[in-house]
Amino acid sequence: MTVLADSGDTAWLLGGTLIAMAAGIPGLLLFFVGHSGIASAHRVLTATTAAMMLATLLFFAVGYSLMFDLLTANALSSWLGGGANVMLNAMGTVRDGTTIPETGFVLLRLCFILLSVAMLAAVLAPRAHAGWLLGFSILWMLLVLVPVNRWLSDSGWLAASGTLDYVGGLSIFYCTAASALVASVLIGGKPVDDIRPMPVMQLAGALLMLVGLAGLAAASTGGASDDAAVAIINLLTAGATAALMLSAMRRSLTAETLALGLVAGTVGMAAGGDGVSVGGAWLIGIGAAVAAQFGPRLMPKRFVWQQGSATMISVAGAAKTGALLFAIFLAFQPFGGSGYPEGMTMSGQIIAQLIAILAIAGWSMFGTLIAALSVGLLMPMRSAAPAD
Repeated sequence: MTVLADSGDTAWLLGGTLIAMAAGIPGLLLFFVGHSGIASAHRVLTATTAAMMLATLLFFAVGYSLMFDLLTANALSSWLGGGANVMLNAMGTVRDGTTIPETGFVLLRLCFILLSVAMLAAVLAPRAHAGWLLGFSILWMLLVLVPVNRWLSDSGWLAASGTLDYVGGLSIFYCTAASALVASVLIGGKPVDDIRPMPVMQLAGALLMLVGLAGLAAASTGGASDDAAVAIINLLTAGATAALMLSAMRRSLTAETLALGLVAGTVGMAAGGDGVSVGGAWLIGIGAAVAAQFGPRLMPKRFVWQQGSATMISVAGAAKTGALLFAIFLAFQPFGGSGYPEGMTMSGQIIAQLIAILAIAGWSMFGTLIAALSVGLLMPMRSAAPAD
């Protein structure tokens, strides 16, 4: 008997995905253009657009199959998918375990990939050689994004160990931020004192990111339900809390501070989705703001002097802080959420999240080194005439 997709759930998924693409990706680009300054705007926008186009074609050709193939079952399938869905072939009418068509799931996961590639390219574009950046972005996608997304998928070993990552806190933001830090150090950068940011544009981008990630959070729940509403509420709560908390810690109500706070809160809540209550979202927002404020101060100076590095440290800190706090607030009273999966306890969930954080950081750094140096053998990493 053929199982048909639910039309309402499908419409909800597609609508949320389109909102994420229409608001989240432009918002991310606006945030980083505002951070790097108007002189780098052309380089950032063109490089990220080209990288996203290449990533889209690669994802449809082989990326989806290597990440989310359900047909391959062997000793390596929990680490890497097979070729059953190359060129989007041999896909089921409905994605197993859901009420949505597998083609709809393809579009949802494409949005995750595009956010990752766009963030990486936007951070590196002001200093990187354009040809190197395109080659690196694609090789990085294959070496880093593909395995990390596989590990966190239903068939992956991290998911099997209990790791939860509902809206990409680990698979998008933490993985990409860790990689961007390594690549930034390899390229070399522009001293922070020489950057002329546009804070108002940063804030506009952060607000668009919040809307886009809210759409992605809703779509990731699989249908129009209370879970989707809770996911949106949590994301908005964490973003607002982190923005105000960071402003309070800095004693400064500036556009730049509000923008970083909004991004930190959104990133911090991304792993949790609908899994926690509003009280838990408040506390995750506070934790994300603290990580964004103090994370760069705890790193060696050589990691924070370059353009974009401090922001990436803040993003990575907010992502891993949110992933760990989420493990606590899933059922911790009085801020309990949806509860732990069957057979899982608070300590077990924290350990599972911590294992994922360490594994993803280690592989992201290792894969980034390989990808960056391999492409660097063919062309220079750094632009000969960088935007100033």
